[in-house]
Amino acid sequence: TNSTQFLLALDRRTGQERWRTDVHHGVLPKINEKNSHASATPASDGQRVFTLFAHDDQLLISAIDLTGKILWQSTVGKYKHANGLGASPVLYDQRVIVVSDNSVDPAIVALRANDGSVEWRTPRKASETRAQPRVPFSRWTSSTNRAPTWMPSPMISVLTSSIMSCLTSCRAWSSGRSARTAPGR
Repeated sequence: TNSTQFLLALDRRTGQERWRTDVHHGVLPKINEKNSHASATPASDGQRVFTLFAHDDQLLISAIDLTGKILWQSTVGKYKHANGLGASPVLYDQRVIVVSDNSVDPAIVALRANDGSVEWRTPRKASETRAQPRVPFSRWTSSTNRAPTWMPSPMISVLTSSIMSCLTSCRAWSSGRSARTAPGR
């Protein structure tokens, strides 16, 4: 059956609908009965909202401005997962990071936030898991004795067995059991 996936904006004070943007129309993938087709949480940089949907056997990401206008849409890759989509996109330094764990085209992908073009893509092993990317924060204190500040680390963490740099390319470090902290480039 055909369905519509959409982004809905509500007024923070009143809860009234401000706008609705239909993002995709078509066939939705089969999912686990305890999942939904809207499991991925959108991410926002304050200027755009980034949505991630599984649709027509593909994983698709869209950038939508704060008035509901679709700015761009990109295909992350083919997508087939027994339980459905669960991972949400994360933002780091003008990049949208997506983990697409699935059985046909698994990868970690960094897209440029301004136009949706792929900056880097790293294939992963086919899997029915659903890893969530994270940008760890590290404590930084200036030499002028100001209060400590939490700064984003130049790496993303996916699962507990790998750490990936997301500054200029995707470089991975991994160990047999747990992640080791490693500097980004």
